[in-house]
Amino acid sequence: MTAKEILTSCRDAVLELRKLDAQLARCLPTGQPPGVKAQQYNADPPGTNDPTAAAIQLYDGLMAQREELFSKVDQLRNTAWNIVRVVAKRDIRNFVILNDYYLLGMTDQEIAQAQELTRAYITQLRHAALESL
Repeated sequence: MTAKEILTSCRDAVLELRKLDAQLARCLPTGQPPGVKAQQYNADPPGTNDPTAAAIQLYDGLMAQREELFSKVDQLRNTAWNIVRVVAKRDIRNFVILNDYYLLGMTDQEIAQAQELTRAYITQLRHAALESL
């Protein structure tokens, strides 16, 4: 894998992890999405068609996916960090841009606002930094 492919894979995994976290945030800690009534206990255990049981299964499935993806992100970040660190020795601005974009998953616009530069200039600097790897 090239340095650019590793960085792109890292960014994709970080963004996917963000989406999973957003899905999990819509679930309550009990696994119930907002609006589901409290579980009524009776003699029959709830089946998978029961909204509460389905919500709990969804929550458990999302948590399992998150744990798996988090370990993948952690490995990719370690590799990507070593690549980005090489850029730091040459130019700290490019280091910050690559770190924010690929390791933190920020957009060019968010980086531009933080750096008080234009989005186009950030994009140009990021592409130039990638070419220098």
